[in-house]
Amino acid sequence: MPACRYLLLVILLGSVLSGCNIDPPYVDSYTIKKPSIKDLSGTYVLADETLDHGRAIIDSDPYQPGSVLKAKNGSKSAIQKMILRPDGTFSAINVPLWSGNSAQGWEIKNFQSGSGKWKPIYAGGRYLLAFYAPKLKLIPNDYYSYIALLGQNQPYTILFFYGLEPDDDSAMLFEQRN
Repeated sequence: MPACRYLLLVILLGSVLSGCNIDPPYVDSYTIKKPSIKDLSGTYVLADETLDHGRAIIDSDPYQPGSVLKAKNGSKSAIQKMILRPDGTFSAINVPLWSGNSAQGWEIKNFQSGSGKWKPIYAGGRYLLAFYAPKLKLIPNDYYSYIALLGQNQPYTILFFYGLEPDDDSAMLFEQRN
């Protein structure tokens, strides 16, 4: 009987561990080589990989930059981008603010536009982007409020995790288009 319990425990533990993603997505793409401010500067547009969440898309499947997106508050946007300038300032234009969770699905709560300051920082063996914009909320929660940088050279990608779990596909990517 103890052998059966042990086997059941091993099977249960194996099932639990096989369902967990120990490394969040994109871990192999994090920027580890120091980027220059000049190379990071430019226009970043919402990437098609971001929107598997079909409820946000209007008249376009799959999403492509320029698709019209609809928010829960009824607003619509065909342009979603961030502009990082070499002087350390940025502008955000119609950046989606998400609500929901992986169980019920994600929806765009509204679109945000505004400006602030940015800078690259080095933490945890990789480069991140720090944004300071007191009137703009880029991430809807405080659990994973870091903003990751992907790529070792141009074009870079900005990665926003907006869910509680980095591996539940709740990420928003903005690709550099200079």
